Parts: sequence; structure tokens; C-alpha cells
Amino acid sequence: MAGDWQLKTAGRRCIEEKGSAVEPCVGMSRTVAGGTHHQLEFGAIEASTRRDFYVAQPERKRRRLDFQLAAGSASEWVVVKHRHTTII
Repeated sequence: MAGDWQLKTAGRRCIEEKGSAVEPCVGMSRTVAGGTHHQLEFGAIEASTRRDFYVAQPERKRRRLDFQLAAGSASEWVVVKHRHTTII
């Protein structure tokens, strides 16, 4: 999760993500389009007895989204939330 990246599209949309390199690992993602803020999300990697792995707190959502680790390697993690799979 450590590091920064940015994606700019031809439609003047920019997605920017930042993640910490030290534990606890936390990150932030934001989307800006046409100079207007569209989305903000905070995320964290945490271990618990319920086996949560990646926890996301999207803007305007009252509940956080908990994902479980399905598979992983040194360079890639696969996390799942119900029928949705995300590679981080």
C-alpha cells in the first residue's frame, strides 16, 4: 500500500492515491474532475480476529467496508467483499 500514484484521463479527471510505508498502513484516495472534488476515501490494513484485511471508509458512507485477504504475494494482494474481488 506504500507509495503514491496518479491517473489523469483526457476528460480532465484525476485519481490520486497515497499510502504510508509504516505500520499501521493507511492510505487516501481522491478523485477530481473539472477542478471539482468528486470522491474521497480513506483506507487501512488491519488484522483482527474476524480476519478483516483491508478496511475502506468511502466519503458519504456511514459504514466502513471490510475486505478479507483471499490470496497474496510480496507484490500483490487479492481481497474480497462478498462477490466483489479487488487486487491491491
